[in-house]
Amino acid sequence: MNEVDPAKHLVRVIEQRSDGFVEFEFSLDETDLWVEMIMDGPAFADFCAANHATVIGEATASHVPPHWGMHDARTWGSHPRGTAL
Repeated sequence: MNEVDPAKHLVRVIEQRSDGFVEFEFSLDETDLWVEMIMDGPAFADFCAANHATVIGEATASHVPPHWGMHDARTWGSHPRGTAL
């Protein structure tokens, strides 16, 4: 088991919404455990700066297994099994 580096913070943007909010996932050096969050754009920028977070994109996150999260609850058909919960 690898030791977690609590100083390494990761952010993965899910969606930059038209209302100015950013839906994203946050993790402490652990790509198996993510916390889904939502903040307005300026608060998101402040959050990333305060946490010295590394924003990872699709290319970097490609090794992370696909998952179903709260973001997907708005569109029931996006469940990985193609059915509602």
